[in-house]
Amino acid sequence: MEKLTKSCLLSCMELGKALTSELQPERLFSRILQKVSELLPAENWSLLLVDENTGELRFELSVNLDLSLVRELRLKPGQGVAGVAALEQRAMFVRDVAGCDFFYDEVDKRTGCMTRSIACSPLISGGKTLGVLEVVNPKFSDDEPLLLLSLIADYAAIAVENMLRYREIQNLAVHDDLTGLYNTRYLYRELSEMIGKSDGRPFSLVFLDIDNFKQVVDTYGHLKGSQTLQEVASTIRKLLPDGS
Repeated sequence: MEKLTKSCLLSCMELGKALTSELQPERLFSRILQKVSELLPAENWSLLLVDENTGELRFELSVNLDLSLVRELRLKPGQGVAGVAALEQRAMFVRDVAGCDFFYDEVDKRTGCMTRSIACSPLISGGKTLGVLEVVNPKFSDDEPLLLLSLIADYAAIAVENMLRYREIQNLAVHDDLTGLYNTRYLYRELSEMIGKSDGRPFSLVFLDIDNFKQVVDTYGHLKGSQTLQEVASTIRKLLPDGS
């Protein structure tokens, strides 16, 4: 395996500085793929992230690939080259997918593309796979770009981990720990925006109270009181439209 050139190393250092200071998902992901496309010529590039609820890979962003055609596609761990790279946590370069037993051609079927070769590198942080960088039909013949892709993936993993933590902190700041519903801080923030956007049109607020709640706590204890609040919150959430 050849060593990375000085220019490639400098580009990676610049990318690392840029990514570790970026917390907004749209700009972060765009910058990752922009740098990959600059350093590794290919037909298309994609960033797939792991869905924390299912463990499946989903397409987050693509270059030269219509994302709307694959947005609903999910790759299970071990499915396709990206799925294997994610599961085994290692970079992979398949020079000829025709001879690859685990190549998954659903993306080609949906987009009309023709994958001949593919390189993937997992984004790993703290031993956990966060996603995969994927380069389709790369225009290289040696292992150097695979090493470069892995290096970019390492920087990207740090950036994605920082973004996820930042998003979690933001989420905790506007949600009640017990019920999971939005808290007063969120109410004041949204209320201010709603008033600004209302253009003088009326809108309504609903205030709810639980009758004799203190009696429930005094009789059955604080744990039962907390359970009561959680059940009421769950009922409210089920009555609201998705996304409310």
